[in-house]
Amino acid sequence: MLHHPRSNTGIGLGAGVLAVALAGCGGGGSPAAPTPTPRPSATPAPQPTPTPAPTPDPQAGLPPGPVVSYRVKVRSIESPLGELRTIGQDPATGYWIVYKGDFVVFDSDQFNAAGDKCKWVADPEWFVDGVRVAEQTLHPNGIVFVKGSSNPFLLRTDIAEFGSFRLRARIDGVDSNEIVVDSQRKQ
Repeated sequence: MLHHPRSNTGIGLGAGVLAVALAGCGGGGSPAAPTPTPRPSATPAPQPTPTPAPTPDPQAGLPPGPVVSYRVKVRSIESPLGELRTIGQDPATGYWIVYKGDFVVFDSDQFNAAGDKCKWVADPEWFVDGVRVAEQTLHPNGIVFVKGSSNPFLLRTDIAEFGSFRLRARIDGVDSNEIVVDSQRKQ
């Protein structure tokens, strides 16, 4: 005696026997309660990998070389407190004055025969007291710690001790001027 599934009356004996028989067949669930159909989970649509912006060519717009002259100079001096200081030279010696603890950035520019800032072949090499020092290294003189820079025309340094040192650079076989930097006690 089977009744309509929406009926309030119970299921007859035949349906009960059928349920018991199916339960023993390894089917698992009861036919009165159908196994829910698994719903596919929403898989996010793959996003395209963003294309990195092209690195601008640092030589774009520069007149052609070859490099015939090269100049280095003090670009900025920052105190240990983060204050920019005035760049100055000792009037008696011409040495550039810095203090222990300063963060000093040196800059350089290359020029062609017409005197224009120009294209170059190889990145500059920097020398402190005649020695090329790798980035993130304390120079053997103990005065200058050379930091890294994404711009090869800038030499970023920390002044670690008192004393003087000579700085120059070379690009495309052309040597720069040489400047002398004097790390003094702050007065």
